[in-house]
Amino acid sequence: MTTCLATVRREPCPEPTTRTPLCDSHLAAASASVPLLVHDYRDLEQLLPKPIGQRLDEYHTFRPRSGPPSEASVPIQLNIEALQAEIWWLATVWAEVLADVQRLADPPMHVRRGHAVQWAVQLIAPRCEVLARIGEVELVTYPHADPEVAVRFRSVELIKIKGAQGLLDLASCHQRARSMLGLTEPTYVLPGRCQSRACGRAELRVKDGSDSVWCDHCRAVMTRDDYDRMGNLFLRPMEAA
Repeated sequence: MTTCLATVRREPCPEPTTRTPLCDSHLAAASASVPLLVHDYRDLEQLLPKPIGQRLDEYHTFRPRSGPPSEASVPIQLNIEALQAEIWWLATVWAEVLADVQRLADPPMHVRRGHAVQWAVQLIAPRCEVLARIGEVELVTYPHADPEVAVRFRSVELIKIKGAQGLLDLASCHQRARSMLGLTEPTYVLPGRCQSRACGRAELRVKDGSDSVWCDHCRAVMTRDDYDRMGNLFLRPMEAA
């Protein structure tokens, strides 16, 4: 078993992997996020201004591998359009990769982006574990890719990305969309250190009104009553094993 590909603050997840490069917790969380991207894309569109006679969701030829997400066209809402474009690009790219691997039907051509996202999500959602098992795939100008690992070829940047990373990136899009839509709950930092013997980090968190306290590093969970009952124990550094 190896460590999970998912990272928290650039540190490897302490939970070991089993069936894929992701631990079971991150695989389950990412798999639950993917089906919601269709709703995220649609709900984000409601935040955009729609000039008379102009539609945001114009027709596009389905060629996701031809380049990066397109630039936003409405200056006042650059962040929203950019996230929509990223959802479309990531979903359609990884759906096409899956279609190639499993020899599924070709992607639809000349469809609106919203329809392309729906097709892609419907293809990926029941195959998240398959996607997580796919090895490195060479793609063009991948969003948020590390420039140090990209290879410049003429006018484009080529980068090799694993399917598991693609699944994490799709899940990240869902979380960012929830934040933009105001659907995330307030989260507070609690004093003290995680009491898991494999962790000991000072990264305890609780959501407003929630009865659960968790470690933002190892994801260990306890009740708020247990946290309060143990008191000063959480303020002391974890003793060496």
